[in-house]
Amino acid sequence: FKTNQALHDSKTEETRLRSEISGIKSASRNLDVQLTLLDKEAARQQELLYNAEFQIQQIERKIARGMGERSDDEKRMLRQQIEEAENDLDKAKEKKKMLQQQNRKLLNELAIGRNRRDDLTNQRNILTEKMGELEL
Repeated sequence: FKTNQALHDSKTEETRLRSEISGIKSASRNLDVQLTLLDKEAARQQELLYNAEFQIQQIERKIARGMGERSDDEKRMLRQQIEEAENDLDKAKEKKKMLQQQNRKLLNELAIGRNRRDDLTNQRNILTEKMGELEL
């Protein structure tokens, strides 16, 4: 009777461990998907940041050209363009700042996701070893 009870307990434990492993594998797959999405989002944010910096450079070039001597009509036009360019520059800088903050946040989330994945992988390995021991 004790042997049967021990066998039954072992099978119950095996079933529980298999269920737990299955859950962990599912969670791991979900984290991998989230990690992939975060990687894509980070790449998109980097591209937006690059574009914003490029726009800032273009606006700065326009401002630099606007610093030269011009006729009164040209000066008036250039002053207006400089004002618009400065407004655009301010907007681009705000956008850059926002994108940098989002990028930092995404990189932090990515690191957390990777750490979580590593923890789950370690747990899975420990459980696999325990299963191996239990099967012996």
